[in-house]
Amino acid sequence: MRRVPGRVMVTVALLLVGAPGCGGDSPPSSAAVSSTAASSTRTHGATPNLDASLGIGASVAQYRRDEAVGVVQLKAVAGPDTPPRIVTSAQLRWDGMTPVPPVEVATALTSGRRVDLPAPLGAAACGPLGDVEPGDSPKAPPLGDGAIRLTLDAPGERRGVTRTVDAPLLPSSEAPLRRIFEHDCQRQSMRRAVEVGLSSRWRRSDTGGIPTAEGTLVLTRGATDQPISIASVNGSVLLNLSLADGDQPTMAPGRERLEVPVRVTSSGRCDGHALGGSSQTYALQAGIDIGGDGDPIGVTLSPDDDGRALFARVIADACDHS
Repeated sequence: MRRVPGRVMVTVALLLVGAPGCGGDSPPSSAAVSSTAASSTRTHGATPNLDASLGIGASVAQYRRDEAVGVVQLKAVAGPDTPPRIVTSAQLRWDGMTPVPPVEVATALTSGRRVDLPAPLGAAACGPLGDVEPGDSPKAPPLGDGAIRLTLDAPGERRGVTRTVDAPLLPSSEAPLRRIFEHDCQRQSMRRAVEVGLSSRWRRSDTGGIPTAEGTLVLTRGATDQPISIASVNGSVLLNLSLADGDQPTMAPGRERLEVPVRVTSSGRCDGHALGGSSQTYALQAGIDIGGDGDPIGVTLSPDDDGRALFARVIADACDHS
């Protein structure tokens, strides 16, 4: 899903996306990835001062399964002299993201170890987007004073005796945070021009005996007076998405809304590897051309729960008949 050529992928999801994942489907083991926070930072750049955070550094990652549900992994990395603690809450604090309430956890952190703490993700703090082209992004801010704020309990202490520390973001956080920020700002700048989504109205229509769901792709005009076209649509590993009429419809200047009939069928992949390993089954794709320059912006379309349920039945019925 890219501008062709050269534009970075932009995710427009009905779920929160942050955007378009980094890494594989599964996170690495929570066992130590380095013996100390300092040794981890020596690999990536200058070591932040960890004196005030009990020797705990922090980093951020987002895996494919996380992206689909709008979360990130907040990683706390303990140094060799970090006393044993129980992490009871965690919150990302960085100028590039809108803060969200801390996530409550109950995870042991001991010296030389790393723990991954799944947490919800706020929207990117993109600033004014009036001069940003649809599908583009302002530059992400530096790590600066970014940190993961941790609430810690000491094992054996009575409940309610806590300590709060700001674990500085290690340099390894810069690339994933920049990607998350830029993808979400691309989404936001795109949505200023046009909102792209799937209607909640789906019906089963097995034309020719092929399990099929029929619905509509909806474009709603925003802050642009240019023509907006659907240049292409694509499915996922398990699903095909197609335009019911087969053409490339355009929303002319002055028109505020365009509904385009679409069909969803099984891709025909019924092997166990595909059925069991697909992590973004319902992430469907569309290429949107704004201004008729032939340079489409890729967007991701996510159906609502009813749509997902119907698509799952389409896959199951197609595989039962194969």
